[in-house]
Amino acid sequence: ERLLKNYTALQARAQQTCAAHSELGANLSMKDFEAIVDSSEKDHYRTAIENSRNRTTFGTGFLSPANFEKILAFNCVMGAADCFLHWCLYNFCILSDGRVGMAHECREDWHFKELPSNRSYP
Repeated sequence: ERLLKNYTALQARAQQTCAAHSELGANLSMKDFEAIVDSSEKDHYRTAIENSRNRTTFGTGFLSPANFEKILAFNCVMGAADCFLHWCLYNFCILSDGRVGMAHECREDWHFKELPSNRSYP
């Protein structure tokens, strides 16, 4: 929670995290990132199907640990690790039973803003 309210601390944590994982991003290409996104979408849809069977919880998240590390590395290379870290901290948490929680499971003030209706997609 402290990092969500202190951007300087968030940036410092992102820099520390990137330094600790610098070897992961050393040889990433755009093709690698596209493969990661494709694999992550498969993770997401698999989890969504599992979660549709139990509507009381979101379950275990939508990124495999390997894909999370690769996406983190890509964000570090692109200089966006602070944004990625903020997004993760705001949207995910560890629940009291050890599972990964998401959105309103983590914070009462979680708010999802819908995209404007005039938004076009590629």
